[in-house]
Amino acid sequence: MKKILTAKIVFINSVSGRLTRQLVARLLQKDVTVIVAAKNFDEVVELHKCVGKELAGRLVTELVDDYDYAKMADLVENIIEEFGPIDLALQFFGNKLRSRCLLDMQYDDWETVVGATLSSSFIFARTVLETMKPERKGCFLSLSSTADALKKDNSSLKNVLLASRIEMTKVLAREAKKWDIDYHHIYIDHTNPAYTPAGELIIHRAEQLADSLIDLYNSKDETSEAFLTL
Repeated sequence: MKKILTAKIVFINSVSGRLTRQLVARLLQKDVTVIVAAKNFDEVVELHKCVGKELAGRLVTELVDDYDYAKMADLVENIIEEFGPIDLALQFFGNKLRSRCLLDMQYDDWETVVGATLSSSFIFARTVLETMKPERKGCFLSLSSTADALKKDNSSLKNVLLASRIEMTKVLAREAKKWDIDYHHIYIDHTNPAYTPAGELIIHRAEQLADSLIDLYNSKDETSEAFLTL
């Protein structure tokens, strides 16, 4: 049975990964407007290749510097003015964290790495959740890989960033709950991925992820601290 997504406006922070693009393609089989904040034109091209032309929903792509708070805030404001309130926001955490020892880093490198991981994540969450607070509704889902969460690593930098990211997620979930906003974090299990002989990730994993996101959104669960592993 096909699942029905009751959300009308979905905002996604990244489509740099293959699974993310496949998820967008799945969501666009529903009557929904999916707005994607892409980092560069190449991401947009790859997304349109994956999505195709036969869509039930509407795809909108916007180029934005996700490390620039003012630009992201302007984008969120423009989305609401043109399309209406954001019903569902998806934040994908990148899983290509650099392994570095802290004492070997230059400060400029530290700022770059932290900006690309923690700061950009905070900016997306802050700008989107702020618009959901007055309405006291909405759903925010963050997603990351179990490969990062479970893998033991000797890198000081990577451990600091992962611990900070997890703690930020927990804090945001608690704060969102005060405003009746559903907040969930999903771990995507990449430890045993399924690939075709050509090296393409099998689409059923994106189907499973899409169905789980729809279930979480439609359930309006009482807790905002649900951690799910797919």
